[in-house]
Amino acid sequence: MLSTLHLTTIACSVSSGNSSTSDTGSPFEAEILTPCETPDGAPSEINSFEDVANLINLLPKPVTLVCFLEAIPRPLEISATASQQSVQPANGRENPRIFLFSNSLVMAFATFGKDHDTNALELSQMTGPVSVKGEVSFPVMTDITATDIYQSIRLISGGPGTRCAQCHGQENPAPSPFPANTFTTNIRKPPSGLDVSIEALNDELELCGDSQDERCRRIRAALSHGDIWSRIFSN
Repeated sequence: MLSTLHLTTIACSVSSGNSSTSDTGSPFEAEILTPCETPDGAPSEINSFEDVANLINLLPKPVTLVCFLEAIPRPLEISATASQQSVQPANGRENPRIFLFSNSLVMAFATFGKDHDTNALELSQMTGPVSVKGEVSFPVMTDITATDIYQSIRLISGGPGTRCAQCHGQENPAPSPFPANTFTTNIRKPPSGLDVSIEALNDELELCGDSQDERCRRIRAALSHGDIWSRIFSN
């Protein structure tokens, strides 16, 4: 059974022009961070790679991962895992990998990490027991297309297939209406027993307070911008 979490949006901005004092006694100006909102003309739901590209293209550049997460129309379903079996591994239960679900589209990101995949949003379009995958690397500096998202995971060698097949297996050409040179692979869910509950995520959010570090901003972006429903995604 799904459960819902209704959260009041926590402002990401802090007062401008207010001087504070650092641990060394030196004054500094607080940085202004304004939450991104769903722009006019954006899709009412994010259900496809095309919708992802359209939303990104309507947001002011450069588009960060946090900005995109804030602007996704709600409601969404959410799941999180402490599993390290991914190119976006979790770093403990307090730093999980988070999945956002919008109908058949799954969007996954890391809350904390040290390599390039930390700034990537992994996308998976479910189609029966398999899915078509793609990726968006942030920040996004220019407009993109759905084809860019599909092609981002192609083998560097230029050969047929994608990098995803190394972990997911059973790669085949995607059926219509997906474009040419796109592929399906198995859906690999995180292992059971490593789920991070929505209540635990909310606890981490409360511990963050008004912190503007990237980890807290990502958790806040996922949880604090509309209704979120809990979903079990593990095996």
